[in-house]
Amino acid sequence: SFLYDARDAIRIEDSTVLDAALVGLEELAAKDEGLAAFAKHLEPSGHVSRDFMNQDQESELNKELTAFLMALGPHFMAPACHTIFEALIRRFQVHNHNVEAVLACVLPYHDTPLFARLMLILKFERHKRWYFLEHVRKTRVGLK
Repeated sequence: SFLYDARDAIRIEDSTVLDAALVGLEELAAKDEGLAAFAKHLEPSGHVSRDFMNQDQESELNKELTAFLMALGPHFMAPACHTIFEALIRRFQVHNHNVEAVLACVLPYHDTPLFARLMLILKFERHKRWYFLEHVRKTRVGLK
């Protein structure tokens, strides 16, 4: 979990996280209208798990999630964005499947505690070029 410690995260329902993310998206979309197009990824109905997608479906999902993450980038420091990140992590496991896009979104904030927190859950081990971020994970301090 990006927002919650492990004990709390287990007790919070996915529907609660999605509801908070939709509220956060509405807040951000009031400032950046382009974000409204991504609401479908946070709505409770119509979601298909990655586990049941074929390769083409997953490829299309990854393109959409990359676009969503790039649109969220300028808003990363806003609390409303944090709720969206939590939902994307829970629903789509972006911290595991979309590592490059997540890092592209948050790298401008490399010196913040939020960046360091995200590094704790990001699965960048398969991406050798990002291995230097292991230091951030160990120290829990952003890059200076």
